[in-house]
Amino acid sequence: AHDPAAAATALALEQGDLAAARTLLAGLPPGLDAELLAARLAALEGSDVAAIRALEDARRRHPDEPRVWAVAAELHAWSGRKESAEAELREALSRFGTTPEIARARGVLLVCREGGAQAGIVHLEQARAMDPDVEFVDRPLAQGHLLLASQALGRADLAGGLLHAEAAYAHDPRDPDVRTALADARQAAGDFEGALALYEELLAGGEPVGGTLAMVSQRAGVAALLDQDRARALDHYLRARDLGLPHEELGFGATVIAQELERALDEGLAAYAEDDLAAAEAAFRRAVRIAPDDLAGHNHLGVVLFRAGDFDGASASWRRVLDLAGRGGVELPEPVHLNLARSLYQAGRYAEVRAELSAYLEAAPAGAWRAETEDMLARLDAEGR
Repeated sequence: AHDPAAAATALALEQGDLAAARTLLAGLPPGLDAELLAARLAALEGSDVAAIRALEDARRRHPDEPRVWAVAAELHAWSGRKESAEAELREALSRFGTTPEIARARGVLLVCREGGAQAGIVHLEQARAMDPDVEFVDRPLAQGHLLLASQALGRADLAGGLLHAEAAYAHDPRDPDVRTALADARQAAGDFEGALALYEELLAGGEPVGGTLAMVSQRAGVAALLDQDRARALDHYLRARDLGLPHEELGFGATVIAQELERALDEGLAAYAEDDLAAAEAAFRRAVRIAPDDLAGHNHLGVVLFRAGDFDGASASWRRVLDLAGRGGVELPEPVHLNLARSLYQAGRYAEVRAELSAYLEAAPAGAWRAETEDMLARLDAEGR
């Protein structure tokens, strides 16, 4: 009988949530379920001695229960003690025949044995066929399919590799190794979009896949260009660049990025000339997304936002221009600091206006726009700002 509380504890163990398993286990009534789950928990926590002791205590209390021998065989197999696992399994088979748990244990042992993954999967599926509710089958099934996926990809069997990787994922979608294998199989088979979704999940979860994600993004960009989907290609190239793929490794992607930047700037200027501020803003925002360090894009965006009355947005754009120019040692051909001061003034941020103007005079006492800067400061003084 599958006790719901014991099943919940087993599920927590299968999912690797040891803290939840520990809490659930503490609430289980004494009995074989609690004893076997405690042994599994001890093994997962790295305490083999405690696990073996718990199993021996369970064996003394329940000498006619096949599950004890099955769990003992599995824990020995997972820990690399294959001879001990085989001895437990032989004894279990001689005493009890094939039960769902013993079939599972045979499958686990085979999955842990070199070259035994395929046969192991057969026994694990037999265990589930005998009892659809039998626990601790999904992870060994996933590991078996993971091994077969690796072998298939190693011999360039892309279809087989993808098939087994998908099967592994179906049984254990939380395992980073399983998700990585499926992502690798998808990209090897040309499914770049499916691969990228998994790599992004892995990266968000803290897995070190940034370099791989960058390279696959670049390949996805090439595939999108071949599909004549330039917008999707640009997104992939930008993602590869943002992940640190060097300019020379972007290949034609670097050209696409440069072309799309020029196109966005031209569209923005044309829209601005037609007094279509909304279209101009959209184009210049696209430009700064394509090239976050492009001075022209940020400056044009600042002009458009100022004209549209978004003075805080204009201030942010012009401050970005000044920061980029300062870091790059670029001498600006126009008084961006005055534009910034005007936008801050319109936003009512008078202290910041004074700070920006004073900073310019201190940094460039003989600057080309000294007179205009001093004049603006004088007007602030006159207004009592």
